[in-house]
Amino acid sequence: MNPIDIDSDELCKYIGLSEIYPAKILQQIITEYCTLKGETIEDILRNEKHELYHKRIKTELCCVCRDNQFCTYIKVIQEKQWETLYEMKEDADSHSCQSNIQKCCERFIPKKIDTCDLSVTVPLVLYIPDILTHITNRLYTNKFDTFLMNNKHALYHSMTTERCCSCNSVPTGKTILSKQEWNKIFKKTDVLARQTCTKDCCCQFSVINGIKSSDIDENVLSKICHVVGPISVLNKIAQDSFLYFLNWISDNRPLSDALTELLNIIEDKTLYREVSKHVSTCNFSQWDKTITKEVDVHKWVSTHIKLEQTTPEPSLQFLLLNKGKLCTLLYQVKRNQRKKSKR
Repeated sequence: MNPIDIDSDELCKYIGLSEIYPAKILQQIITEYCTLKGETIEDILRNEKHELYHKRIKTELCCVCRDNQFCTYIKVIQEKQWETLYEMKEDADSHSCQSNIQKCCERFIPKKIDTCDLSVTVPLVLYIPDILTHITNRLYTNKFDTFLMNNKHALYHSMTTERCCSCNSVPTGKTILSKQEWNKIFKKTDVLARQTCTKDCCCQFSVINGIKSSDIDENVLSKICHVVGPISVLNKIAQDSFLYFLNWISDNRPLSDALTELLNIIEDKTLYREVSKHVSTCNFSQWDKTITKEVDVHKWVSTHIKLEQTTPEPSLQFLLLNKGKLCTLLYQVKRNQRKKSKR
């Protein structure tokens, strides 16, 4: 049994910083991008439909694919993310799919999406190359190599889980960069290597001279932004907001720094002034009380707590109001179940 005391005011502040303000910022960035290109978001989704369709984790070869085109896609998009962007046509059955796929790419159309929802805007940014390039070019103008060098250690362990000389503990992150992709970003430099390091230690590498975001393959750039930078922070929140909140209580700087970085690239100065006065210093003395009134903390917690993944049995969760604090009581009952087979 593991009780967690949650201050309702702190949670409301976190929701403002992790959902309300990030959604406003990303919405503005996407709006400014659409204005620059003279397109609507629906136009972009229509043009990117086939690419996004085959970036889904569960996807099949469709009748639009050419030769071995299907094999070149990196499968990263969850079905839930796809369904936030597209829906089946009303006359979908009228499409005669040559590949005999019931849910062929040609049977979908873009939705009228809500760009105030992080679960919608983060996939738009990460998986549509032109939008991602637009953001990275503004974030790292003439300093992309510095950004990569500052985040070298995190990127190294997105390529390998072997402990290096800079590690304080055993790395636990997922490996998403391949060795070949790493070598397109970093090169081995003997000058940086330490005498006691193993053959392929992180300290033996430096960024390739003069590298720019435009030099990097779109799939590799997306992977980099999954691991480091402000978009990676928002992506982690979208994936597990409650877990990030627990970390935010002890260290709120990563989220605040991420929002500050994104604020600096928007052209709307009214929004910049509205958000930056809270985000840049994390000073909540003038916090907008309407956020506290609008947020149902009980509903938010019950919505965002995830079930334990280490066991097939469900977690049982209780929400208790304890002296002005929301006490979340998490516990799990494990039952030894025997499978009975009748043969």
